[in-house]
Amino acid sequence: MSTQMIDMQKKNMARKLEDTDKELDRKYLDFGKWFFSALTVDDGKLIGDAKSVTESILDREEFKGYISEIKALKDTIKDVQQEIEMLNNIATCPKCGNIISEGELFCSNCGERLINELKDKDENVCPHCGKPRKSDGQFCVICGFKFEDNNESERRCISCGAVLPEDVIFCHVCGKKQ
Repeated sequence: MSTQMIDMQKKNMARKLEDTDKELDRKYLDFGKWFFSALTVDDGKLIGDAKSVTESILDREEFKGYISEIKALKDTIKDVQQEIEMLNNIATCPKCGNIISEGELFCSNCGERLINELKDKDENVCPHCGKPRKSDGQFCVICGFKFEDNNESERRCISCGAVLPEDVIFCHVCGKKQ
């Protein structure tokens, strides 16, 4: 599934949500009309006292049917909202749009290195693999990346963190344009 397919799915879910919401509004309106007609006679006066009329309406199958349909529509709306939320949280490759799983370092479709922007800012995360630093050691215990002191005079690759000479345009380690 790609970004385009996810976007299409989101549009379909949004349309379904809108349609179901409109159907719920119609059901409320129908229920209100039915309830009013069940309480009154042609001239709009109540049939008997309100308590006894209401109790008799609660036992009718039409009432139970409306309640059941309204509950089902509300459940559908909740399910669609959850599915939209799930679709909004799907991570995709910034290069090809392929869906990526949490923890993947490279896209399985195009090979793009997947770097989380947070990695570049968080000193407690390895800039190479993105995993938390286990200690104050000089190397990442997960990928072996050598941590160096923050020396402002060194130019680093925006993708892999490798030290770069000042005049290069592409990283000699990962090939990323700087």
